[in-house]
Amino acid sequence: MSGRLSLGKILESRELLYTLLLLSVILPILHPIGIPIEISTRTRDVYNYIEYNLKPGCRVFVEVYYEVAARGELEPNLIALTKHLFDKGCKIVYSSLSAFGVVAFSLFRAGAADLFANKEYGRDYVYLGYIAGGEAASASLAKSIKGTVSVDNYGNRLEDLSLMREVDKATDFDLVIIVSSGTDVFAYYVRQWHTLRSPTAVRSSKRYSTVDRTLRRC
Repeated sequence: MSGRLSLGKILESRELLYTLLLLSVILPILHPIGIPIEISTRTRDVYNYIEYNLKPGCRVFVEVYYEVAARGELEPNLIALTKHLFDKGCKIVYSSLSAFGVVAFSLFRAGAADLFANKEYGRDYVYLGYIAGGEAASASLAKSIKGTVSVDNYGNRLEDLSLMREVDKATDFDLVIIVSSGTDVFAYYVRQWHTLRSPTAVRSSKRYSTVDRTLRRC
């Protein structure tokens, strides 16, 4: 009994608890465990498609459809995708079919400012902002972006942005990417964009997959 009591008193020691906490943080840093990180086949498919099929000047449409609560999981994916696309010389049009996507994009661009440091807004990338209407809005964008919205998220007229003079409908893009914490938006783009033969990739909080296996070179 006395042994148990003494052990209990030891464990109640604040100094001991903080010492154990420090050791649990410091030891893995000094001696990394080295657990392998498995790269899924679907992730490789998306990477290989961008790496080997997209050429400088290709246009990519990216849907940002996640809330701040999912930022920790999905923003690193959006950063990696954007870096890869910019490294390949692609041009990107971002959009959000959800109101919280505007906040997510703002945090993303602020947190990855180095990605956009040498990129010109309006020429290399554009953010359309929040477009209300759900699947109806997705269908309208597929037919004509400028027929759906006339200004971007910052009030710039689309006709004044050089990138938006190159693209206007789903078939003008060489790849569509959806980064989302929900699943409803996937169906929007599969029904409204994928059926027009737009190569589509989705990244959710649960999986990373390619929807279209037919690769189209730009």
